[in-house]
Amino acid sequence: MYVDPEVLRRFAHFTQGASDVLAGTSVAGPLWSARSAMPGSELEVLCGRMSDVFTAGMRGMAQRLDVVAQSARGASLDYSVTESEFAARLRVMGALE
Repeated sequence: MYVDPEVLRRFAHFTQGASDVLAGTSVAGPLWSARSAMPGSELEVLCGRMSDVFTAGMRGMAQRLDVVAQSARGASLDYSVTESEFAARLRVMGALE
């Protein structure tokens, strides 16, 4: 397949931007506020756990998007890339079966 390198660069830029937003998203402040609202309750424990789970999930999604952006950026350096090459890059990160 023929790949337009400019389209891949734009896709990489967009995907990297989404990765950066996810990596910078935090719920720690609001959850810590909620946690302190009812000291000694289960809410205190749940808010701490939720913060950890949310942070890990956002970090994982950001890392995956970063890998996709890097693959697209690398592919944009070539004027043509076979579909199987691009699919193999995605398969490495577990996105395709």
